[in-house]
Amino acid sequence: MDAEITTPVADHNTAISYMKAICNMISDDPDIFTNRSCGVHINIGTFNPSEIDWLKFMVIFDERLALKEFDRETNRYAISKLKTVLGNAGLINNTDVLYLKSIEETNKIVLNDPQKFSAVNFIKLSQSKPHIEIRAPGGEGYEDKADKLEWYTLRAIRALDIARDPNAYRKEYLQLLLRHTKSKSKDYPPSIMFKKLSIKGMVYNRSMPSDSISAIYSYLSNEAFADRLKKNMTREVINLIVNDFNDKYASEERVYLVKNIENWKKNDPDYEQKMGHPFMKLLIKGLNITV
Repeated sequence: MDAEITTPVADHNTAISYMKAICNMISDDPDIFTNRSCGVHINIGTFNPSEIDWLKFMVIFDERLALKEFDRETNRYAISKLKTVLGNAGLINNTDVLYLKSIEETNKIVLNDPQKFSAVNFIKLSQSKPHIEIRAPGGEGYEDKADKLEWYTLRAIRALDIARDPNAYRKEYLQLLLRHTKSKSKDYPPSIMFKKLSIKGMVYNRSMPSDSISAIYSYLSNEAFADRLKKNMTREVINLIVNDFNDKYASEERVYLVKNIENWKKNDPDYEQKMGHPFMKLLIKGLNITV
C-alpha cells in the first residue's frame, strides 16, 4: 500500500529532526520500504519572493547535484529546469552592470511557466503563503541518506540567503554564470562545426555538451546529415568536446550522456547504426565510456 508522510510547519532545525525521525522509522521497519517512485518534498518559505534573485538561487543551489546524489536525473516527477533557464540567460550578455539592472526581468524569465514536476517547484510562490518546493531528493533507499537530505536542505536555505543579497558572493556567482554562458563563442571549433551541419537551432554549448551530442545523435539516421558530419568532423573538434566533458564544472554532463546512451540503447531501433558513425565512435572512445 502506498503512503505519504507529512510534517507540520516548523523552523528548519525542527523540520530536519522530523526528516531524520522519518528516515529512521523507515529503516527500522522491515514492512516499510521506498522505491524509485518515492520523493522527498522540502517546502521552504518565510521570505518575500520579490526580494530573491531566482536565477542566482538556481545557479548556486544547482538542483542537478541533488538529482545526481539521489539517482533521479531521469525522474519525470523532478525535472531539472536549470538548463532551460540558463538557455535564456543571454539577456545578461556577460555584463555585470546589465545583469544588475535586469534582476526583475530575469525573475520573470526564471518564473515563467512554472511546472509542478520540476526539481525546484516555483508554482507555490503565488500562494497566500509563498514558498518553494524542493523535489530533487528521493528515490529508492533515500532513508539511508538522511545526512544528505539535511545537507541539501541547508544548501537550499543558504542559497536563498545569498540570492536575497545582490552583493553576497557576487564575484563567485558571476563566475559561475559566466561559466554557463560563455559557451557560445563563434570561433570555437566545435561551434564552427555545428554551424556547418546546417540544422536550425543546433548550436554547441560548452557548458552542457551532453545536450549538443544528443542533438547530433537524433539526426544521425538522416543520411545527408551523417555525411555532412563525417566531412566536417576533425580530431581537434572531438578532443575539444572531450575536454569540455572533462571540465571540473561539467562533471554532471558525463552522467547525463551515459543516461542518454542507456535510453538510446534500450529504445532506439537505429542505435547500432547511429553509434557506429565515426564521430560517435571516436567521441565515446575519447570519453572512455563503455557502450
